[in-house]
Parts: sequence; C-alpha cells; structure tokens
Amino acid sequence: MEQTETTGGLSAARLLALADGIFAITMTLLVFELKVPEGAAAHLGQSLGALWPKFGACLLGFITLGFSWIGHHNQYVAIVRTDRPFLWINIAFLGSTCFMPFSSALLGTYTFDPIAICTYGANMTLAGLALYWHWSYATTGGRLVRTETSPELVKATKLRVIRAPVGYLLGSLLCGVSPIASLVVFAAIPISFIIPGRVDRHLK
Repeated sequence: MEQTETTGGLSAARLLALADGIFAITMTLLVFELKVPEGAAAHLGQSLGALWPKFGACLLGFITLGFSWIGHHNQYVAIVRTDRPFLWINIAFLGSTCFMPFSSALLGTYTFDPIAICTYGANMTLAGLALYWHWSYATTGGRLVRTETSPELVKATKLRVIRAPVGYLLGSLLCGVSPIASLVVFAAIPISFIIPGRVDRHLK
C-alpha cells in the first residue's frame, strides 16, 4: 500500500516532505555558530581549540537531529493516513526541532552553565515527548496505521521512543549535581540510538 491515504486533506507523503524540509534547514543552521577565527594566524591552533565547545555542540546537535529525523521517518513505515489532530501533533514536534539550533548554540557558548544545560535538556525532552505522542496517537485503535501493523511493533516503538525524553530529563536534573554528568548523558543518548534495536527488524 502506498503512503497516499488521507482522512484530513493532507497525505502522509506531504507531511513527510514538510518534515524533511524542516530537518534539512535546522541541521544546516547548526553550523552557522562556527566562525572562522580572524587575525589569529600567529596562534590559530589556540583559537581553534577555544572553539571546541561550539564544535562539540554542533556535532551533538547534528547527531541528535539525525536520530530524531530517523525516528520520525521510521514511524511512517506503519503510518499511512492523517487527520487534523495528527497534523497539529506533527506541528508540535517539528516546532520543537526548530529550537534545537538555538539550544545547541546556547550549550556551545555556556557549556557548563546549569541554565544552558537545562534549556537544552528541556528542548530535547519536549521533542521526544512530542514524537512519542505522535506514535501513540497514530497507533491507538489502529487510527492512522496499516491494518497489518503488529502490537509488537507498536509496543517496541513506544519503548524505544520514550527512552530519549526520559534520558534528557534525567540529564537535566543531574546538572544541579554535576554539569559534566549532564553532558555525558546528553552525548550518550544519540549514540545509543545508533545501535540497532528490536524495532529495526520490523523495518526490513
């Protein structure tokens, strides 16, 4: 069955096209924070070294947006229809991703500041919860998914998606104890999603 069914006037394919465009722009915006040092020929290495927090935040933001895009895209293996509430759930998710360049830049500039850490963590937590809502709404009662979508896939995807917001919330709470611990958690989350999970066997 092609992903062209619709009950709300917009096909799943068009919704994916919108998401692809927004992710492409936000991933590109991350690099705008990296400025070439000027007038630093005599100590260029030192100047580049001073930029490591921004490089790190850019890389972290890119990988995070990457696994968010993959997670959103993979859900459309099962999702084939839309309705009006679902469109707004997508808007909420995509809206949260649009703030990622800002929260990543803030983290790159004020790397160990609890406010910057909590802002980044809150942004990622909300994005993750929106993606979880996205899948839960679509699959409840088979509302917007293929009829052959298995309960195992629904459950496995929920468990995989909810890991991210729980992890980011935990990382945010840790900043009051150790900002470094928060950053380690933030870095570990996207890396953990690179490892194939139970959901992946349903996507072959």
